[in-house]
Amino acid sequence: MALATTDLSFVVIETNDSGPWGADVWWLLFGADGKLGFAFPQGATGDKTVVDHLMKLPGFDFEEMIKAMCSADNATFAVWRR
Repeated sequence: MALATTDLSFVVIETNDSGPWGADVWWLLFGADGKLGFAFPQGATGDKTVVDHLMKLPGFDFEEMIKAMCSADNATFAVWRR
């Protein structure tokens, strides 16, 4: 999967109830066409670099990110939209 930053249209954090043994936090990046362009679990190699970049996007919703990081349920949290 690949997605140019200029094509990024929205970012969602998806959580599930598989933790602490499974990958329970996923970052989902969607392209201008509304289709999933890239996805990675928290803890993946290089995730800090990508997440740091995403958090610098204008209008990034830190409150939604905090809700996502505290969630142990199957849920989605929209943290950024162009």
